[in-house]
Amino acid sequence: MRRAFTLMELMVVVGIMAFLGVAATNGYNALQRGMAERGAVDAASALLKAAKERAMVDRVPTAVFCYNRMLREASEDENAVIVGEAVAIRRYGRITCVQGRYLYDEFGDLDRSYDRQTEKSKLENGKGMRLWRFDDTDEVQMQYSVVADAVYDNDDIGAAYSFTSWGDRLSEGEGAQLSSDASVQELQKELLVNKMPKIRACAFYNLNMSDREPTWQVGSGYGFEFQTIRLPEGFLFGSKVPARVGSIVIADTFTFNPANFSANKSIDIWACRTDASGVLRAHHKAGTASSSGDNAK
Repeated sequence: MRRAFTLMELMVVVGIMAFLGVAATNGYNALQRGMAERGAVDAASALLKAAKERAMVDRVPTAVFCYNRMLREASEDENAVIVGEAVAIRRYGRITCVQGRYLYDEFGDLDRSYDRQTEKSKLENGKGMRLWRFDDTDEVQMQYSVVADAVYDNDDIGAAYSFTSWGDRLSEGEGAQLSSDASVQELQKELLVNKMPKIRACAFYNLNMSDREPTWQVGSGYGFEFQTIRLPEGFLFGSKVPARVGSIVIADTFTFNPANFSANKSIDIWACRTDASGVLRAHHKAGTASSSGDNAK
């Protein structure tokens, strides 16, 4: 005689299957969150490590800016979107002359690294690139100008001045003994300038498109970014959350100096959660990124 399953037995089986399904789903979601957190921490660590190694190999300082940006505010239909971003910058040279929107580096060989443009009117084309202010201080400021993709090439930036030791006479541009008479000094300088060769220099052209425009002056250091990262949505550097779209909250700034190879830098990575009002807020620390490569939870 055949015996069918009772309704109670079927309900028990269905209940067990539902429980296993929920457990599997929760486990899968937890696995995904764990992988996302490890990926965010590993990406930030790789950037810090690359900046440190670049400073050691090139023997010039590098800087890393870690900041958070809001891409979208919360609304009735959508949650806010907040991401952590970072940029690594290598110092390249110094500004030797400022003429309006033109920033010259007479000793940077810019014509070998960038396309040259001899017509000023064509410098407005292109997307531009960020020229970062990078002075030799521990407190590097997150300031940059958006300059043209090509550099302006001209041959009338100025002249080289050369003076020999006191007692020498002005002769064919070799040197000069300046007179105590002011008018004679100006004449001697003019003669000296005319006999010295012109310096052919290239200049960056400031497009005036930056919201963090620095004050450029002679002697200002500058650099270019060589690596950038954006953390997955919902992950921040630290727990500082920007308040409005487009706003930037700087989490930390690191400077790697080639004179100190052993110094390591680290920063916490936080995961966000949406609160009852639909706003993303820092929820828990996902881990700590480090330039040493030793990531901590």
